[in-house]
Amino acid sequence: MSKILKASYGSDKTPLKLGTVEIPCYVLEDGTRVLSGRAMQKALGYEGSSGDWLKTFIGTKNITTNIDPEILAGILKPIKFKRVDAGGSQPITYGYDATALIDLCDALITLNKAGVLRDNQKFLLSKQRL
Repeated sequence: MSKILKASYGSDKTPLKLGTVEIPCYVLEDGTRVLSGRAMQKALGYEGSSGDWLKTFIGTKNITTNIDPEILAGILKPIKFKRVDAGGSQPITYGYDATALIDLCDALITLNKAGVLRDNQKFLLSKQRL
C-alpha cells in the first residue's frame, strides 16, 4: 500500500482559472502536480455531482478499446492525497496528474474525428468552456 501524500500547495479556494473553468490544483509533497477529480470532470463538461463519472465514462467500451493505454491507466487509477484545507468527513481527495486533462482532451478529439464517439458523448466537444 502506498503512502498518501499531502498537498504542499494549492486549495479549492484558489483554483487555476482557464477561461470560465476553475480547476482546483495542487502540488504534492513529492512535487507531483494534480488536478482535482471533480473539477477535471467539470472542465470536460460534466455537470452532475458523481465523483466517479470520469472513470465510468472512460470505461465505456468504445472509449476503452480505442484510447491509449497510458491515458486509460492514468484515469482509472486516480491519485489519492490529503488537502491542507480539507476537514470534516472527507480529508482525502482524488485527483489526476496535471497532464491528464490535456492528454484526454487530445484523445477525445482524435476519437471524434475517427467516428468513435457516440452522439451522447459528443457533448464533451460541443461547449466552449475555455
